[in-house]
Amino acid sequence: CVILDCDNTLWGGVVGEDGLDGIKLDKHSYPGRVFFDFQKNLLYLYERGVLITLCSKNNEEDVWEVLDNHPYSLLKRSHLTGWRINWENKVKNIESLARELNIGLDSMVLVDDSPVECGQVKQYLPDVTVITVPQKLYIYPPLLLRDGLFDTLNFSSEDKNRTQMYQSEARRKQDQKQFSSIDDYLASLELVETIHPIRPGEIARVAQLTQKTNQFNLTTRRYSEADIKRFADDPDAAIYVLYVNDRYGEYGLTGILIARFEDHKCILDSFLLSCRILGRKLEKVFVFHCMKEIIKSHNISQWQAEYIPSKKNQQVMSFWEDMGFTLQSKGNGIKKYSLATSEFKPEQIDFIKIVEE
Repeated sequence: CVILDCDNTLWGGVVGEDGLDGIKLDKHSYPGRVFFDFQKNLLYLYERGVLITLCSKNNEEDVWEVLDNHPYSLLKRSHLTGWRINWENKVKNIESLARELNIGLDSMVLVDDSPVECGQVKQYLPDVTVITVPQKLYIYPPLLLRDGLFDTLNFSSEDKNRTQMYQSEARRKQDQKQFSSIDDYLASLELVETIHPIRPGEIARVAQLTQKTNQFNLTTRRYSEADIKRFADDPDAAIYVLYVNDRYGEYGLTGILIARFEDHKCILDSFLLSCRILGRKLEKVFVFHCMKEIIKSHNISQWQAEYIPSKKNQQVMSFWEDMGFTLQSKGNGIKKYSLATSEFKPEQIDFIKIVEE
């Protein structure tokens, strides 16, 4: 996620003082060309799934006037996943954006022209990467593309559509306020889960999710594409993938379950979901469905699962207990569970529709 100041960062000058026609932003003259080229690189990152946000001490209407009406502003309001345009403390604004987007501070990169603001963020939010607009403006446009800050080996359709997904989530949160109970709200979403065994075209996305999913990840095992392909080709293993959509739009491929088979046991090696779909009971429906499918195709008498703690997955430390599994052992924070197939009693959740492919 890129967090952008506005004045002397997205354009030259102070829009509140210089006005729309007075700021420096064009492709024909210096220094306007510098900011035009910087915005061009921002859109390149946007197309690759990087979230674009604003955190600027300005009047909102002045900022929107530039983004909506300036002929050389490539960045538009539609490119943004969030903003804090006010006169509040920038550290608190960044913390607020991180909570709103449900991402870690270590995933955020601030670009600002003020050494004071940059210094405060470095001091109080050391996990945030800070880039100060250089005095030598000609070296400014490529700064975000240097040092591998946003490098990725793979680029999925989920990456390309990430901003739209976050914008849809904002509409969900706004509409949630109309409902008095969470179950009524969830039912209104018209949630649909599409579940199937992994397909060749999904290997890269599945590997990507194992490598970057932290919060809802029971074991935090990281797998390469080669690892995922070995699982997919192994008759003694299975990978199920989850797609989710609702009346607001699609979430994409957002869940994975990896299972291994030994004799009459099924070992749930990995189970994870993107943070975008948490809080909707989708995880329960996904696990129950996968277990039912495995029971149909394999003679399973016992299930084994575990929770391996990490810095960020404490929220799922009791997940298997909530699913009816029995705790067998605990050591160094690692919890091992089992469940007899005869004791498998899936919960009925009627407001989520399942589509099998």
